Amino acid sequence: MASKNCFLVPPDGGLDESNISAEEKLRRERLRERGLGVTRYEWVKTGLKKKAIMVPLPAGIYLQELYSPKPELKLPSSSLSPIIDPHISPDGTMLAYIRDSELHVLNFLLNESKQLTHGAQGNTVTHGIAEYIAQEEMDRKNGYWWSLDSQFIAFTQVDSSGIPLFRIMHQGKSSVGSDAQEDHPYPFAGASNVKVHLGVVSVHGGSVIWLDLLCGGTEKTDNEDEYLARLNWMHGNILIAQVLNRSHSKLKLIKFDINVGKKEVIYVEEQLPWINLHDCFTPLDKGITKYSGGFIWASEKTGFRHLYLHDANGTCLGPITEGDWMVEQIAGVNEAAGMIYFTATLDGPLESHLYHAKLFPVEKMTCRRQ
Repeated sequence: MASKNCFLVPPDGGLDESNISAEEKLRRERLRERGLGVTRYEWVKTGLKKKAIMVPLPAGIYLQELYSPKPELKLPSSSLSPIIDPHISPDGTMLAYIRDSELHVLNFLLNESKQLTHGAQGNTVTHGIAEYIAQEEMDRKNGYWWSLDSQFIAFTQVDSSGIPLFRIMHQGKSSVGSDAQEDHPYPFAGASNVKVHLGVVSVHGGSVIWLDLLCGGTEKTDNEDEYLARLNWMHGNILIAQVLNRSHSKLKLIKFDINVGKKEVIYVEEQLPWINLHDCFTPLDKGITKYSGGFIWASEKTGFRHLYLHDANGTCLGPITEGDWMVEQIAGVNEAAGMIYFTATLDGPLESHLYHAKLFPVEKMTCRRQ
């Protein structure tokens, strides 16, 4: 609900699942979404004249402006050519989405849609869609990422042509047609994984910049097959790829400068028996403090997950939090005020509360409950 005088109702009532594509059903299943109708939305806070929300529905992408009498269908969708995983750009002027296994972008101001990637081959080679292992085992549901300045999109190319199909039969169907079975490429334990390549493309189109990631496939030996676990943009069009080895015991942070094509491993973390992945990586802005351009990282190297400040080259400058308790998630950062907000178990392992602490380790660390 946008306000007391404005709300969005799905045109079909949102109770019919028959017009939802197979890809969307799988996405909802992996996100553990069981509701119909409006299952998610995103605020469009900047870029447009009025504040609005973007709501993806089976019929298409709707934009509901505040106090508008009804939503506007910005982009139609169908079960034959569905729109998958739409996301608003940071500046609020564009919408990225996947259609027919290719990455597209819709410019709200020009009302124009552009296809950014080419060469997909059905479900065998896809662009911008997270592979099965990333979605189900590493909690990475997306396969593309907006740059902070809204000028570039990083995306994954997934090639599953070398993976055998695994058939899933649906019991109780009255026929043996296509609705009674599903065939999916399934990477069995010890066998080859899908090949994942990382690309960057301008929102204005043009050639793709391919980055040397080497994830999956058979390029590596000695148990060094790797997964793209996370990807984060930093200011200045710098990419940080979190690459995990096959045994999940070594995580590398690889820094890509797409302006000059430079690749550098800036940080390596090893933990036994495995590393717990997290979403605490947070880039710091430029020009605010002497630590600007660095990032916040979370590590369990003390036995408890805590936050650490790193400079732009990956060097750890010191802990932000410490103690026999665990940080769960970062809720926000006020870099100018030197303050960070996070949820943690400081008051007990059975409780989760919101806390704040000083951001920079040169000052004495104190945590206070909000």
